Amino acid sequence: MNKAIEFFNGTDRTIGLSSYTPEVYFNGTTTANVDITLTGSLEPGQTHVLAATSLAAFAQQTTGVGFWNGDDALVLRGANGVVDSFGQV
Repeated sequence: MNKAIEFFNGTDRTIGLSSYTPEVYFNGTTTANVDITLTGSLEPGQTHVLAATSLAAFAQQTTGVGFWNGDDALVLRGANGVVDSFGQV
């Protein structure tokens, strides 16, 4: 699947991406089926694209995970809990 997620740093400080974990919940499950380990850091005002390997030319990081479709949900979890989500867990 040709899908990607773009993360944006809207703060005035550098953010270590390893502090955040995108979780994928397939087919309406309430337990994460996949946790993706982010790498690197994100400077203020910059973006980081996590994409399927088929989109490697457009991404800073790739994964073989099929991401989502249908009723799948995506949750971004940080040290203090859920930061953002797409879909409903």
